[in-house]
Amino acid sequence: MPAPAQVIAVLDANVLFPQFLRDVLLRMAAAELFAPRWTDRIQREWSRNLAIVRPNIPPERIDRLRKLMESAFPAARVTGYRPFERKFSQVDAKDRHVAAAALKAGASVIVTHNLRDFPAAGLVQHGLTAADPDSFVLSLIARDRETVRSVLERHRTGLTRPAYTPDDYRAAFVAAGLIRAEKRLFT
Repeated sequence: MPAPAQVIAVLDANVLFPQFLRDVLLRMAAAELFAPRWTDRIQREWSRNLAIVRPNIPPERIDRLRKLMESAFPAARVTGYRPFERKFSQVDAKDRHVAAAALKAGASVIVTHNLRDFPAAGLVQHGLTAADPDSFVLSLIARDRETVRSVLERHRTGLTRPAYTPDDYRAAFVAAGLIRAEKRLFT
């Protein structure tokens, strides 16, 4: 039986902003559990917000992180999406660019904390859904639980500043809003 097609997901700025959540999602993407997509605008938004909230992080460090992401996922950058924005009148005006990028990229899901900005009625006709990170990670677990567990164990053991015990890692999962995923994976 052929393997299911890889999920293409646009990652909204609000899921790339928190370090732990970004790391979890990108490690799953690196394991080819899904194909991430974003735009330059999404990249600028999360990095600008990070610079505001964490002014102690030098701007060049944030730029280096963005460049590492772009290098690790060269196919992630979506361009030419602007003409599709008009197709999403039911999506919040400030987030139409995200939905347009998802349509242009052939994505099936937008991973975001702002579900209210992406009403199902405005997405379904284009074959799109919006999912919060917890639901999205649960869907990846449902597709390939063992790979997800392996990826996350490598992530946990690779964290050294600070090091994470299994309990620390579970607590970080909950703090990142991955509550149902934590229960599914670790209990």
